[in-house]
Amino acid sequence: MSTNLPPSGHLQSNATAIIFMVASMGLFAVEDALIKLAGQTLGIGQCLVILCTIGVIGFSSIALRLGDSPWPKAWRNHWVLIRTAGEVFGSLFFVSAIVLAPLSIASAILQATPLAVTLGAAIFL
Repeated sequence: MSTNLPPSGHLQSNATAIIFMVASMGLFAVEDALIKLAGQTLGIGQCLVILCTIGVIGFSSIALRLGDSPWPKAWRNHWVLIRTAGEVFGSLFFVSAIVLAPLSIASAILQATPLAVTLGAAIFL
C-alpha cells in the first residue's frame, strides 16, 4: 500500500513556513495599529519619516553585517529609481489610509490588493 504523502522533511518545511506567515501577518497587524496610534498625534509625513528612518537603520545594519553596502551601485539604475518612487507614493497612500480610515478597512484593502493585481495581469497580459 503506497501513500501520496510527501517526505517528513517537506512537512517540517511547510510547518515552518506556516509559522513564519502567521507571525508576519501578526506583526503587520501590530505595525498597522502602531501607525494608527501614531497618526492620532503626529502628521502623516512625520509617521513616514519615523517608519523610513527605522527601515533605513534596520536594512543598513543587515547589509553591513553581511558585508554588503547599504547603497549598492544597482540603486543608481533608472528602473530602480522609478520603482523607489512608486514605493514612496504607495507608502504615502497606505499610511494615509491607515491614519484616516478604520483599520479594518485599510487591512482588508491591503489583503485584497494582490488578488486585484493578479486579476489585472490575467486580463491585460
